[in-house]
Amino acid sequence: LIAPGDYAAEQGRAAVERFLALPRPPTAIVAANDFMALGAMERLQERGLSVPGDVSVTGFDDIFVAALPWVGLTTVRPHSRELGARAATLLLSRIAAPPAAPSEVILPCELMVRRTTGPAAT
Repeated sequence: LIAPGDYAAEQGRAAVERFLALPRPPTAIVAANDFMALGAMERLQERGLSVPGDVSVTGFDDIFVAALPWVGLTTVRPHSRELGARAATLLLSRIAAPPAAPSEVILPCELMVRRTTGPAAT
C-alpha cells in the first residue's frame, strides 16, 4: 500500500486514516520521513491503537526528535555527509562529461531500532 504525501506530519495522519478504513489495515507503516512517521503515530494513538502493539511505525532521516526517549522512533539514518559529498561529485562529473546512461549509486545507512517496532499483532 502506498499513500502519497508531501513529507509533512499531516500526510502521515491522513495516510493512517486511509489505511484504517481498509478491510484489513496494515500492521506496519514505513513512512517516507520521520515527520510523516510522527504524524502517523499521533493518529494511531488518537484512534486508540498501540504503537508498536497494534501497528509498528518506521521513519527515515533520524531527526533529533526520533531519538528522544518518549518518542523512540525506529528510523533509517542516512549518512548525510557522504550523501552530500557523493551528490556534489556526481554533479561535477556530469557537468564535465554527461554520461551516456544513468548511473546507480547505493550508499550505506543504518537502521536505528527503537521502541516503535515489534512483532506483528496476531
